[in-house]
Amino acid sequence: MIAEVLEALTLLHAANIIHADLKPDNVLFDEGNVTQIIQELLVQAHQIVNGEFELNGVHHPIMRSQPIAHPLRWNDRGIMIELYTAYVTDFQNGKRYLSQWTNGKPPTRTTSSYDLHAPEHILEANYGAKVDVWALGCMTFELLTGSSLFLSQ
Repeated sequence: MIAEVLEALTLLHAANIIHADLKPDNVLFDEGNVTQIIQELLVQAHQIVNGEFELNGVHHPIMRSQPIAHPLRWNDRGIMIELYTAYVTDFQNGKRYLSQWTNGKPPTRTTSSYDLHAPEHILEANYGAKVDVWALGCMTFELLTGSSLFLSQ
């Protein structure tokens, strides 16, 4: 999962798009039988066509499948299940974010989850693509330990 989300962020950042609200709610998993449903939801919400979304007249890829080390993984009950695909969704803040750039710098505020905020988000300073990597790191910590790295207050 982490490798797939990181690949998606790499593609977004290469297209000068910062998600700015990366959190578990914005990562969808497909175990092979819900791809069509997910694609239909994404098309309705974000004008997704053939795995790409349009932003300012330019089509950008959302996700490129990334194989993981083993074709099967354990779930929390110790049962092997098939390989899954992760989709990064909800580019609402990313769209707003890009539309508000001035002098090549992003706006200072977003509405992403404070538990996953990078220090520059919290301090309301200018930030870049590294805020998405920070959020993915916090999500990875929570995935591995079962607890949040930081608690918002």
